[in-house]
Amino acid sequence: MANKRPKPEEIVSKLRQVEVLMGQGMSRLDAIRQIGVVEQTYYRWRKKYGGMGVDQLKERCKGIRLPNAIERQHKQARVTVFAQIQFSLFKHTCGL
Repeated sequence: MANKRPKPEEIVSKLRQVEVLMGQGMSRLDAIRQIGVVEQTYYRWRKKYGGMGVDQLKERCKGIRLPNAIERQHKQARVTVFAQIQFSLFKHTCGL
């Protein structure tokens, strides 16, 4: 069974947790292991989400979701128009 992917808010909190553990004197590698990820995943997360707070993350995600919703609406409109054209051609061909 596949593991579920953590949400961006969870990733930011785990990155913050590593910073806190390192501030308490724990080595970076031990802190990474304690949050339950491998070193490569930590560095990938840090590259993508490093220095971000939860508020900044929400603003960033808000901007990403809107264009996707708009694109879905445009795609649905294109499909609807295409279906209407096909139906018109069918009616014209059958003489309805």
